Amino acid sequence: MLRFASVIDLAGLYLRFFLKTILPLCLFLTSVTIFYAPPVAAADLRLSEDRGSPGAQVSFSGMTSNTAAKWTLYWGSSGGVALAMGISSDGVASGSFTVPETASGPYTVVLKDGNSGSNSLAAFTVIPCIMVDPTTATPGTSIKAEGHGFYSNEQGIFLTLDETKINTYGFTSDSNGRWSTSFTLPEFAGGTGHLIKAFGSSTLIASVSPVAFTVTPMMTVTPLAGAVGSLVSVSGKGFAANETGVTVTWDGAAVAGTSASINGIWATTFLVPRSTRGPHVLDAYGITTPATSIPDLSFSATSGI
Repeated sequence: MLRFASVIDLAGLYLRFFLKTILPLCLFLTSVTIFYAPPVAAADLRLSEDRGSPGAQVSFSGMTSNTAAKWTLYWGSSGGVALAMGISSDGVASGSFTVPETASGPYTVVLKDGNSGSNSLAAFTVIPCIMVDPTTATPGTSIKAEGHGFYSNEQGIFLTLDETKINTYGFTSDSNGRWSTSFTLPEFAGGTGHLIKAFGSSTLIASVSPVAFTVTPMMTVTPLAGAVGSLVSVSGKGFAANETGVTVTWDGAAVAGTSASINGIWATTFLVPRSTRGPHVLDAYGITTPATSIPDLSFSATSGI
C-alpha cells in the first residue's frame, strides 16, 4: 500500500508541475508563433518591356516594405549603376529608366528597398539597334550611322542598303557594343522602299531592326552658263528604276528627253535655245518623278535675242 501510494503521489506531483509550468509555457510559445510577423519583402519587380536597345525608355513598378520607403533601382546588381531612386507612394515604387549604353546580352534590374534591405529582381535583355542620319537624301550625300547594343568588341560589322554592302571593310564595336561610321550614299534608284541594315560576326542581320531610307532625285548641269547654241550636259540620279519619259525643261519647255537606268541614273545633252540674255530655269521630270521633287537650277544665257 505504501508503494502504491507513493506512485500516486508522484503522478499527482507531475500533473501539478505540468499544469502550472509546462502547459503555460507551451501556450505562451504558441501565442508567440501565432502572432509573429516576419519583415515584409518586396514583391517581384515588373517592367513594361523585358528587352530593348540602349537609349530605350522602360517603365517599372514594384512593392516596398512600407508606404513611404526609400528605394533605388540598379542596373546589373544591387550597388551597380543607379538608374532611378525615390520614395514609394502607398508602398509602390514606380517610374521609368533609360536602358544604359551596354553590350548585347541578358542583364538584371534590381529594386532595392532602403527600409527592409530586400531586393526585387527583373530580367532584361539588351538587343542591338542602328540609327541613321539623315534618312532621306540624294545619291552622293554623306550619311552618318551608329549602332548600339551589339556584342562587346564585336568585329566584322557591315552596313547594307537593300542587301548590298555599303562598307568595304568591317569595323569593330567598343566594349559597350557601340560603333559609329559615315558613308556616301551610293547611286540607288529613288523611292521610299529602301532599307539599311547591319550585322556583325556575332550579331545576325535578322536581330537588328532595319531603318527605312528614302532616296530622292537630283539633277546636275554642266556648264551653268553659255551662249545660245552652246552644248549643255545634264544628268540625273535618284530617279525611279528604269524610269521612262525623263524630260529636261528650259523655262518649262522640253529641250531633251531620255530614260533612267535600273539604278535611276540618266544623262543627256541639249543646245541652249534662242532666249533672252540672263537667268533661265532648268528642271526635269519623269513618268514617276515629278518636277516638284527636283530642285530647280539656274542657267545664265550669256547671249540672247
